[in-house]
Amino acid sequence: MADDRRQNTMWIGAGAAGVIVIILIIWSLVGGPEADLEPAEPNDSGAPGVVVDDGNEMPPIPPVMPRTGMAEVIRAATTWQPAFQSFYGQPAPDFTLKDLSGNDHRLSSYLGKQVMVVFWATWCGPCKLEVPSLKQIRNEMGPDNLAILAISNEKEDVVKAFATQQGLNYTVLLAAGELPAPFNGVTGIPCSFFIDAQGKIKLATEGLLETKEIRSILDAQ
Repeated sequence: MADDRRQNTMWIGAGAAGVIVIILIIWSLVGGPEADLEPAEPNDSGAPGVVVDDGNEMPPIPPVMPRTGMAEVIRAATTWQPAFQSFYGQPAPDFTLKDLSGNDHRLSSYLGKQVMVVFWATWCGPCKLEVPSLKQIRNEMGPDNLAILAISNEKEDVVKAFATQQGLNYTVLLAAGELPAPFNGVTGIPCSFFIDAQGKIKLATEGLLETKEIRSILDAQ
């Protein structure tokens, strides 16, 4: 009996070993648990890349750039300085002046868009240097978003000749009579007043402005 039990145990062990061998053979044929997985190709850094389904690929989302604060713009100024600070946040006093074609321009008619009121002269060196920046801003921002009103107190023929020669693409006005404060307090040019779409003075500058600075001021809060 003992021999029979021992013989049965050996057969059972041999049978189990045979089953295990068959399972391992089948396992190796199908490739194991990683048979359906393809190794990711390394990226430039050598780390495994991410497999992306091109059919569901989402377009990249551009980063949102924070707007520059006005205080930061003023701190970065090198060729100009803020002026008439007591008028910041106040409604810009209205005025009406004629352009070089004799048409009237009323400041309050530009509500709903930003306005640059620029005081300048043809004999002013920094004013001449500022002209290309004003022309570029005019090209970048359409008249529906920005009005540029450049005011000179010189004779009409002098201003008109300069405007034609320089190809000015913004509105040039001729000063006539007394303007309301703070516009009547301008003593140094170029001097620019930045007026927001609600008609309030957001900043006044005295000195030369470059294109990037004008952009920053227009965009600043």
